[in-house]
Amino acid sequence: MKYLEVAIYGLLNLSYLVLAILPFWGRLRFSKKTTYYFIGVFGLVQIFFSVWAGLWVNESYRGVISGVALLVYLIFFSVIIKAHFGKKLFMLIMLINISSFINIAGKYFENLLFGDVAWEKTYAISYSLCVFLLQLVILIPVALSIYKLFKSAIENEMVRSAWKYLWLIPTTFYFVWFFHVYSLHHSPTDFAMSGEHVLFLFIVDLGAYFVYYTALRFIKELAKNVTLEENNYHLAMQHLQYENLNERILEARHAKHDIRHHITIMSSYLASKEYDKLEKYLNSYKKSLPDDRSISLCENQSINALLVYFAGLSKDAEIDFKARAKIPAEISIEENDACVVLGNLLENALHASYVYKGEDKEISVAIDYSDGCMLIAIDNTFNGKLKKSFDGGLLTTKKGGTGVGLESVKNIAKSYNGIFNYEVKGNKFCVSVMLNSKK
Repeated sequence: MKYLEVAIYGLLNLSYLVLAILPFWGRLRFSKKTTYYFIGVFGLVQIFFSVWAGLWVNESYRGVISGVALLVYLIFFSVIIKAHFGKKLFMLIMLINISSFINIAGKYFENLLFGDVAWEKTYAISYSLCVFLLQLVILIPVALSIYKLFKSAIENEMVRSAWKYLWLIPTTFYFVWFFHVYSLHHSPTDFAMSGEHVLFLFIVDLGAYFVYYTALRFIKELAKNVTLEENNYHLAMQHLQYENLNERILEARHAKHDIRHHITIMSSYLASKEYDKLEKYLNSYKKSLPDDRSISLCENQSINALLVYFAGLSKDAEIDFKARAKIPAEISIEENDACVVLGNLLENALHASYVYKGEDKEISVAIDYSDGCMLIAIDNTFNGKLKKSFDGGLLTTKKGGTGVGLESVKNIAKSYNGIFNYEVKGNKFCVSVMLNSKK
């Protein structure tokens, strides 16, 4: 009977793992069938830990068992979920903290409702009943309120860097809980029977919940801002294309208006057989014509607008700009994402070449698209100094720059199952990005 009671309690705790997996359901490392198998195996592991802690060892060793169990949970979760480690740790440890409070509060209410049974048996049916009722009252509302926020937060890859640190929030609360349950001079059962201790953990967990909620709201708003910036970037590129076309049209009108005067002068030279002057005048006239070399570098209007814009900026900065782009009008990669990647890379290349002290300032761009795969390669002259973050990430050298642009490029590449790579060749900085269609 006692093993059945432990098994019921272990299965109740399995619900936390299921809730932790749900937001990542679209990021499973294995098939759903295999994942169900893993969850079943983990249910047996959970029952084992419950039997180990409740029936086979002294109560003083439960802290050690709890730590070992946490390590096993983390390994298991990492194996079946394919996502940023910070996201997995945040969700799993957050639910472990909630489960810890429910389990302790369950023991307290079992003592109030069933008396001595709570002291005689660690995992009596009465205890599982109290835990189950608390799960209905606490776990479901909390899970539902956080689930939508967390799911939208993990699906956005633009703020991956924030998850490197956010997992520390639930981890800190976990160690607060662990210390008060296992490290003070009392047994875990005595702790759970004390209304003061349960109230203390309730206040801690309530504060933790608001911190979790605030952190996830922050991630959601940050993701919205990043998306808005990218959309604005795309609109800015479209505006640039519109301005460029208007400028070309205006130049063409001026040229058409002046052509009668040029014809009169050239006819005069031709009539007087002053061919040398005619040739000289023609050469001068050709130089005054609008430069249309950059009007159409590729068929895709958005990418073409970017190339034309940065070609113009490079010309003004006396930087040799070479571009070869084979991009069709329609591509299976979101044009917004492609423009964000290309725009950020070109912006960095332009700045690096501009501050370069040599005379051979150059930007070379090669873009190809085939079978849903886009390859972007940009080489530019630079001063040979790379700026990196403490974790080895590449940062922009622009004054006041934070490197968000490069982070966006890397995140977009990852979301398209692509690659982001860079290398230094003498005074050349060479970056390449591959984006694969998601379809």
